[in-house]
Amino acid sequence: MSNRVSLLVACVAALMLLAVSASAAVPRCAEDGLLMESAQAYPAVVKGGLTYNGLRSCDKDQRTSFDVANFSKASSTLVMMNNWEFIVSIRSDAPVVYTLAAKCNDKVVCEADIAFVAKSSYLPLPKIQKL
Repeated sequence: MSNRVSLLVACVAALMLLAVSASAAVPRCAEDGLLMESAQAYPAVVKGGLTYNGLRSCDKDQRTSFDVANFSKASSTLVMMNNWEFIVSIRSDAPVVYTLAAKCNDKVVCEADIAFVAKSSYLPLPKIQKL
């Protein structure tokens, strides 16, 4: 009987751990996996933004911001604009991948991996890979 109780307790603990880790997963923004190409060769500027459930910012009583969670080593600069909007300056012909996290107050609302590339001879365009 003791083995059954121990097994039951272990199963319940494992299920609770799975429930906690599943609820901690960050939702993906609508732009997740997007490839944005500039209309000109580098140096180039691309304007974009994040969207979650059709919204491009938080409620009026919340502070809207985002973090750059990760980025590739290619030569580029990301400038934050209003709400979840941004501008990316691309200074090479190599694709640039940013992982952006949209936030309301200090809570991450969604994340997106977005690739930026200046119009070039890159054909076919590379698939986004997590960094």
